[in-house]
Amino acid sequence: TPYYVLNMFAIPAAYFALYRTTSNRKARHKTIIFYFGAMLMSFVCGNPLIFELVLLFTAPLLLVFHLLASASLFGILSLNNAFLGFNYSGSTISAMPGSFADFIINVRVSQFAHSLLVIVLVGIIFAIIYFLATRAYFEFLAYDMVSTNKAESLSRKMIEACGGERNIADTISTPFVLEIKLYDLELVSYDKIKSLAVKKVTETKDGLEFSMGSPSTIIRKRINKILSSERRPIHD
Repeated sequence: TPYYVLNMFAIPAAYFALYRTTSNRKARHKTIIFYFGAMLMSFVCGNPLIFELVLLFTAPLLLVFHLLASASLFGILSLNNAFLGFNYSGSTISAMPGSFADFIINVRVSQFAHSLLVIVLVGIIFAIIYFLATRAYFEFLAYDMVSTNKAESLSRKMIEACGGERNIADTISTPFVLEIKLYDLELVSYDKIKSLAVKKVTETKDGLEFSMGSPSTIIRKRINKILSSERRPIHD
């Protein structure tokens, strides 16, 4: 029964949070097909494995939250007498519990009305929780969670490597990539970039793309905070 909540509500909400984490509207439009496809696959096919593998390699702390939330669902739904099975044809390959197809078929069975209602109500609550947890992770918890100033130090080093605050035109982040748009690429210090220990740096026509993984959003926000502070006019 918990798979209906996870596949139809919680996981699509987490994908939507990832989509919303992308800071730039134009960059967001480029990924809308991917995230919509992922949400639809989870909702219709009922397979959480892909989502869990993504968390395993990119956001382990979020995976721990997902496992704890999944475990709590078994207790919550059982305590509310919500039980709903799924169609099984005899093949483990096609056995996908918690899909929309099985859910909608059972709508016609009156004896499942209570279970279906509980699943929807709990699903809406967990969708909100997963959305907020995913946003919170990528915006606050993915890097330097214990506030050791590592994010501050890395952000300042990146600004320096990109030619200083006056050379940065804009910053854009997705859940896993940070893009820094520059006025003059000639001012970039690639020796300093090498010392940043970033997974991958790609030069574009507008600047540099840093493949940083889940800390991308946090570093973008910290860079913007530093730039705002450095560029603020001083009044007598």
